[in-house]
Amino acid sequence: MQLIYVTQRAKIAGDPHRYLAELLAGRPDGLVIREKDLSDDALYDFAAPLVPIAARYDVPLILRGSPDLARRLGIRHLQLSFAECMAAPLPEGFASVGVSVHALSEALDAQKHGASHVTYGHIFVSQCKPGLPPRGLAALEEIAGACTIPVRAIGGINAQTLPFLLPTGASAACLMSTAMTDPEPQTLTTRLRRILKRP
Repeated sequence: MQLIYVTQRAKIAGDPHRYLAELLAGRPDGLVIREKDLSDDALYDFAAPLVPIAARYDVPLILRGSPDLARRLGIRHLQLSFAECMAAPLPEGFASVGVSVHALSEALDAQKHGASHVTYGHIFVSQCKPGLPPRGLAALEEIAGACTIPVRAIGGINAQTLPFLLPTGASAACLMSTAMTDPEPQTLTTRLRRILKRP
């Protein structure tokens, strides 16, 4: 199972770029740059320093948002909302275009529309979705079984909940709060991969 981290700079204690550089040094399977409150210019300024660091460690960067901005940054992976996915043909020229979904019907529609993968959640109780009940493991397993493209899980995933994803057929775990608040970001990926290998 892949480990993909999702940025939320507001949760990072200290300098976000220094923290994210340490996180990238641990070589996760991807880093989603997801800072929805930033303008395109501010997002460019935030993301640009991460591009050479990610390249050094061979970690794919995934931009949540504008295809044009991703092209300017040289980022070859894109993440879209379901509404963005269905509003027009998927942008061309990217190594992958993922789509965030919240239901089986959306996952199947995104797949028909040409999505490379879907990200489904939230799976567990999440700080990022206060008051909203999680969609749960059974729904994740149903979607993973119904789709022919990879299904990534997101929402409330941490060292304790991560192993429960293994039987579902999900291809990846996407971690936000856990990945943005770890006291030793450089070793986080190694520690989580160790958990995944436990019998």
